[in-house]
Amino acid sequence: GADASGGAMAAGARAAAVRRYYYQVDLHGRLFSAETTVRNMATCVKGARVLDFFFKSLRPNTTGHLHGEYPFVSPCGPELNFVAPEDTPVVFSELDDGLRFAGSLREPFDPGALRVSLATGRIYHPVTSLRNLATAGTGGQPPLMLISSQLACTLGECIVEAPTGDTDRPGDETGLALEWGGQRYAIAGIS
Repeated sequence: GADASGGAMAAGARAAAVRRYYYQVDLHGRLFSAETTVRNMATCVKGARVLDFFFKSLRPNTTGHLHGEYPFVSPCGPELNFVAPEDTPVVFSELDDGLRFAGSLREPFDPGALRVSLATGRIYHPVTSLRNLATAGTGGQPPLMLISSQLACTLGECIVEAPTGDTDRPGDETGLALEWGGQRYAIAGIS
């Protein structure tokens, strides 16, 4: 018959069967193996279907394994792909019929949801389209994800100074607003 040690062996064998891989996301949203030393377009993961699957599976790392270094994980069958973002795990790179990220994924663009870091000047937008991340933000709010510097420059053409009370949202400490679709949206600051 089976005993407690046999059960422990089976559990140990299952744990050993899990393969772990480590990735990093740069400020442009490019995904690299953590072992990659030279990081550029030639060395990042590029397949749109692979990237879409990877990011759709992305979630906070609750495995207990290297949580501080790799706060996100993207499970794939018997593999755990641990992710360390340079800033955020998702970086929006283009704006057409939504904010584009990964390979071909889109996040609906909400011009009133932009935030700017008071420390770095980087611009962020919440992600709601990834069900595994949608409630991972502060206070159950969707987490804010980075707008790439290239896209921020494009949006910058629509950013204006906003005198107090001249936007749709009071209490804006940045003095900036996005003019979009004939409306002016305050850009709130975050620490």
